[in-house]
Amino acid sequence: MSLNGAESRPLPAPVKLFLFINAFLGIAAAVFIAICRFRLHLGYPYNNPLTPSPGQPDLRTYFYRFLHFREALFFSPDPRLGPLFAYPAPVAFLYKALYLFRHDLRLLILTAWVPTAASAAWFTRKLVTRGISWLSAASFTALTLLFSFPFWFAYRQGNVEIYIFLLIAGATYCYLSGYLYTAAILFGIATSMKIFPGVYFALFLSRKHWKPMIVGVLSIAAINFASLWILGPSVAVASHGIAAGLADNREHFMLHYLPLETSFDHSIFGFIKRLFFTAGTRRAPEKVLSLYLLAVGSFGILLYFLRIRRLPLLNQILSLSVVAVLLPPTSHDYTLMHLYVPFVLLVLYAVDKSKKSLSERVFTAYFICFGILFSFESEAIHSGAAFSAQIKCLALIALLALACWYKLPNSVCDTTIADSKRHLRTGEFSA
Repeated sequence: MSLNGAESRPLPAPVKLFLFINAFLGIAAAVFIAICRFRLHLGYPYNNPLTPSPGQPDLRTYFYRFLHFREALFFSPDPRLGPLFAYPAPVAFLYKALYLFRHDLRLLILTAWVPTAASAAWFTRKLVTRGISWLSAASFTALTLLFSFPFWFAYRQGNVEIYIFLLIAGATYCYLSGYLYTAAILFGIATSMKIFPGVYFALFLSRKHWKPMIVGVLSIAAINFASLWILGPSVAVASHGIAAGLADNREHFMLHYLPLETSFDHSIFGFIKRLFFTAGTRRAPEKVLSLYLLAVGSFGILLYFLRIRRLPLLNQILSLSVVAVLLPPTSHDYTLMHLYVPFVLLVLYAVDKSKKSLSERVFTAYFICFGILFSFESEAIHSGAAFSAQIKCLALIALLALACWYKLPNSVCDTTIADSKRHLRTGEFSA
């Protein structure tokens, strides 16, 4: 029985197909890894949750550098301190908070899963209110998390992208619930830590929410300046040090083909680097990266003004989420977590028959893309190199095309998040 006492109904066929693809690819990857390690004794070129690894390497990499937090030595190129800090200044305070628990960094990363688990419980309940049985809803949510490669990869690496995801998810929740200023500030905090969340301000631009958008943009500037000032020993020293770290990241990760890292870089530029490597070049020319940034920037602006801004809200959230993880020059697999927000909205829409307006073939195409994007796919190896990320790049392009072409009614977002009528006072989400 469903929550409202009505007779329960099964999950739609496209949603079941997603789960089958997601689980099948994950199980196939696990079997492949087991064969490589225990029968064939082969090396395994892909970085995945099932292979041995020192705990949370992305988090631990800056540990010795943070022993000199707020000192000029923090920005020193001394190799004994590890790699240069390669994030904007606000991220340094997130790392510092995590390093306070130096004896068990896993405990801190695990805390990021508490709100994730709460969100999963919320999603399960929303499925039940739409007529899905408790058993089916809970099973679907649990299996989706179990075979979620982006989450497991982020946890294994100890990557702070988990917290960026939670900020963006919370901001989207607030936006759809009508708390526009809170949403703008949360988007601003996320953008101060990584550049790509800035695309979500297009949601405010589309509906002419000028004041919240201005507050969000000002919060980015304020947070960055305050972070540089506190990081010290002066704003100038901190700015120069952060710029040096970002430049080092650009040279090492953006321009160079790295067999391991490129295997989980699903950006379009990662695809381009793979082509350069096939042609015998391990480093993409600087000019190619500059042209790429100009091209994708122009493409993104044109796509927004010619198409995205005219789309219903759910289409906008989906397309902007894809743009955020597809167009940056590097985008590793843990960034695919950001697609779970539009995925959840689309699942809830798919099970709500009263809101459905697309053919089952369109929904099937959507969920095939999600099944590929959220899976391990570690068995996609040729000549000792993994190609999973390049497959996911193609799936992202297909998902963007679907989001920009097939319109979904605005009303799905009105009822999905908090069943709030607060935003209806201004008619801001009306068709």
